[in-house]
Amino acid sequence: MQHNQIEKVSGSSRLNRTVDLKDFEVSDVLSTPNPSPEAVALYRYIQDMFGKKTLSGQMWAPWGINEIDYVQNATGLKPAIAGFDYINEPSNALENQRAINYWNDGGISTMMWHWGAPGVGEGYENSKATIDIDQCFIEGTPEYEDFWGDLKRIGDWLQKLEDANVPVLWRPLHELNGNWFWWSKGGSAQFKRIWITMYDYLVHERELNNLIWVLCYTGDPNGAWFPGDEYVDIAGADTYDNTTDAHLTMFNDVLESVGGNNYPVTFHETGNPPDPEDCIRTGAMWSWWMIWHTDWLTGVDENYLRNTYQSHLVITLDELPDIKNDYGWDAECAPSKITASIRPGESADWYETNKIGVDDGAGSITFRVDTDDAGTWKWSGYGTAGAADGSDTERTVPLNGLGTATATFTNECGAITTQTFHVVDDVVIRGVLATRPETGTVSVFPSPTSDLLKIRFRNPDSISGARTSVYNQEGRLMLEQRSTGEGTTLNISSLPKGIYLVVVEQQESRSVVKIIKE
Repeated sequence: MQHNQIEKVSGSSRLNRTVDLKDFEVSDVLSTPNPSPEAVALYRYIQDMFGKKTLSGQMWAPWGINEIDYVQNATGLKPAIAGFDYINEPSNALENQRAINYWNDGGISTMMWHWGAPGVGEGYENSKATIDIDQCFIEGTPEYEDFWGDLKRIGDWLQKLEDANVPVLWRPLHELNGNWFWWSKGGSAQFKRIWITMYDYLVHERELNNLIWVLCYTGDPNGAWFPGDEYVDIAGADTYDNTTDAHLTMFNDVLESVGGNNYPVTFHETGNPPDPEDCIRTGAMWSWWMIWHTDWLTGVDENYLRNTYQSHLVITLDELPDIKNDYGWDAECAPSKITASIRPGESADWYETNKIGVDDGAGSITFRVDTDDAGTWKWSGYGTAGAADGSDTERTVPLNGLGTATATFTNECGAITTQTFHVVDDVVIRGVLATRPETGTVSVFPSPTSDLLKIRFRNPDSISGARTSVYNQEGRLMLEQRSTGEGTTLNISSLPKGIYLVVVEQQESRSVVKIIKE
């Protein structure tokens, strides 16, 4: 992936530098040949939002509570994405109808399949059975008959969604490398064989064109399980660790596991959604997250759930555009390239960035966008809609609290591109590449090192809550860890060889140390 680097246009300023923003190219190139117009439009929208805002999601189950209603009662809002599961044949008609209804009501539907092991039977417990996967590919065996019978049966349900013009974020064989579902127990080669077989059957034999294929790792993504770019449209990971941090390491591990392919990255299942402010601060801007159903949802702190749904960084059902119409431009049309700049204060210099800290000190802030193409602009958020100052490409507003401004550009052939500007509560890189390091507060050693980096604090009173962050030379956050004792040991063995900056923030002080990774 390419990243916008923060680059000063002129002069100097105390603008809080930020983590990089993904320069994600919008494309309608799905793995499926001749995808449906609805699938193309949905994929364009998901790509346009990636790195800018995160879509909220909620899994539904046909037993217990009504999860969508619970979310609405707790937050006043509905999720942008609703999740469904072909787990039991008797409930699949209801799963389908709910998916159709959610799309028709302006939302997005994602479908999974707890596939019961062939030769064993359907249901959750049977999806965890152990079988000889080779038997699924030997004609005449019970496993073979069930394997292909199941694929046909689920293909029939997906066909009904296609007939209803419903695009599907299709995420089968989830937690693919976890070794607890039957499809993962035979190792990576067998998993890839199953995934590709399913793909070829549904896409090439059945010619389903409404599927957007989502590859779903566990919390420990592993590239050995990646089936290939031609079989994947979106990649993600999940964890139920019950924390609310951004899960930056897991985010980066997904990117690494798919070999740098330009996929949106999803937190496809979770018990707690990640803190939106931590996501924007670290750069782990998940395409979407989805809270699991029943007790997992009701176990989320209601205040946290409400604050997350009401965050300026999270998209809910009411905020979704008319996806089919707005993102359904002709194939020969292409989205425009947009650059973003911020000026903190009326007489300050411009910076090529899209984020600023709320404590920057400026009384006002100006957002600016540029493009070489002809078209029209629409502004929304952070007071920009009513702040026209004679230019469609600039908005000057008071710097007043957290929030997001969005500039939406529609070019002459109808393609849409958005640019977001974020005012955040804490920006990780506070001029770290341009600030003279403080010294004497910590020791960072050894350097050079190939694996473990030790941080020792000179002032034990400031250890609690100290944050250690590692950046590469382009300013990208690579690792982060909180200190809990007299010191910190940071494992940097996964980082490529090179020069890094270690930033240690302790209460009111910050130390910056350059180290070499061998």
